[in-house]
Amino acid sequence: MSELSEEEKFHLIETSFEVDRVYLKALDDLRDELAGQGIDIDSGEGRKIFIRAVRRLNESFM
Repeated sequence: MSELSEEEKFHLIETSFEVDRVYLKALDDLRDELAGQGIDIDSGEGRKIFIRAVRRLNESFM
């Protein structure tokens, strides 16, 4: 197995950070969308709705 060059390592790190940024933005958008619908994600039922929505979001990132 060959070693990765510094450039390849840098690219992998940058790519993973970009994926994280996209995911966190999608998560923030999801929170905003649910809040806009009047759903309190800190309440019992709201938390369940949020968790289900996050699961769907996670599936879209796989």
